Amino acid sequence: MKSFKTTILSVLAAAAIIIPQVLFVFDKDPTTNPDFSLILAAITAGGAGIAARDNGVSSESAGAK
Repeated sequence: MKSFKTTILSVLAAAAIIIPQVLFVFDKDPTTNPDFSLILAAITAGGAGIAARDNGVSSESAGAK
C-alpha cells in the first residue's frame, strides 16, 4: 500500500457515512430507514479514494510507469 494516507482517510470517511445508515437497520424503529443512495455514494467515494495516489508518491514508486 504505497498511498496509505489517502487509503486510510477514504476508508474512514466512507465508514463515517455508512455506519449510521447500517445502525438504522438495527434500531428497532420501523420509521427509520437507511438511505441506500447515501451508502452507494459513500462506497463509490471510498473506492475512488482507495484507488487514488498520495501527492508525495511518485509514479515510479506507485507502479504507474
